[in-house]
Amino acid sequence: MKNNYINKIVVALAAVMLLSGCGKSESNTGAETTVSPATQESTDPKHVVDFKAETKEVFTEDDLEFELTSDFYYDSNSYEFKHRDTNENYFIILYKDSTEELMKESIIENDEFQQSRHGDDYISTSYKYSEEDGFFGNLTTAKGYEIKYQIQTMNFSDDFTRMRLEFIYKNYRVAIDTEFDKAYEEVVESNLMEIVYSVSFGYFEEQEESDEINSTNYQTKFHLASDDGYEFLAKAYINANGLDIIQTFTPMASAMTYEKEGERLTSQSHGIRMLQSYSWNSNAKNTIDSYYNLSLTRDKDFTVIEEKSGDTIHDEQRDMAYKKVYFTEHESGITRVAYLVAESVAEELDNEGTYRFLFVTYIQEEIDDNYEATITELSKAFDFEFPVLNSFE
Repeated sequence: MKNNYINKIVVALAAVMLLSGCGKSESNTGAETTVSPATQESTDPKHVVDFKAETKEVFTEDDLEFELTSDFYYDSNSYEFKHRDTNENYFIILYKDSTEELMKESIIENDEFQQSRHGDDYISTSYKYSEEDGFFGNLTTAKGYEIKYQIQTMNFSDDFTRMRLEFIYKNYRVAIDTEFDKAYEEVVESNLMEIVYSVSFGYFEEQEESDEINSTNYQTKFHLASDDGYEFLAKAYINANGLDIIQTFTPMASAMTYEKEGERLTSQSHGIRMLQSYSWNSNAKNTIDSYYNLSLTRDKDFTVIEEKSGDTIHDEQRDMAYKKVYFTEHESGITRVAYLVAESVAEELDNEGTYRFLFVTYIQEEIDDNYEATITELSKAFDFEFPVLNSFE
């Protein structure tokens, strides 16, 4: 089955609902993950089936595969899988570049959102694994993937229930949402576990091992840009607003830090820290001013010294802008000096209104013998003269 859409930042996929009532016990390496079988006492017999006796089909959505019974079908209008008898929905979304911390945050935020959305109709929320359990259970899937997962169950008036299961493998996080009559809670949990148990990340594993740069492996493909004549810069790759994986340069370091689904790249060496990203705006000056006003001055980790920071200088012909800023870090108490730089890359990316943004900070306590050479190479790579600073007052 073909992928029907890709979210710009998130790979959104709609994949699967399993025929209700397939009791199955899964073993794991941590907390207990036994799934209670559905019984005729707790639900209508038509929802009960011996899963192992059913013919299975492989459903593919956004390059994830699930091996499910043929009683599922895909609704392209809602990007959901439905069951032919019960018509219950399973909506599945894949997030790349995620972590356990982000998964926990997502689950808790979902609880808060549903409480706000339903108001007085909200009754309660329960979790399969408590904080005492470590908040996540462990499971080895049929394909041998070691995953961590949590199941969140939210009860509302009129016996209406929502269930959300999230699990993570490496840096791939999958969220599955469904809603149903509370009488079928055991059946739905069993179905969710069967979906998780059958998942395959085969496509992504092939992409990770590929020699070609692609949307799965690009974060690991950075290397010293010696072929381009640089001794202290790395050639790295970044996700430009979810549209393109493009090549860029950054200070060479032992590791690159990616954030925001790979759309923000940071590296640090020889007394220079550089963050870069891509964004849409009307011109370079507005790109700088928007970041300064909306992000920089509101950052919780430091305080901008506005009276020392300079004006935004805009080269309208080139559509490039820069601004010198000062800020004090809360943790270290050190005052830093940095440059914000933005330049139109509409022609490079064939996308009108796209700007490359650089946030270059001088880390004076890490300056070494290669500091000046690194500054010189950055200036050449981005055609902007970053000054060699000796005073940071």
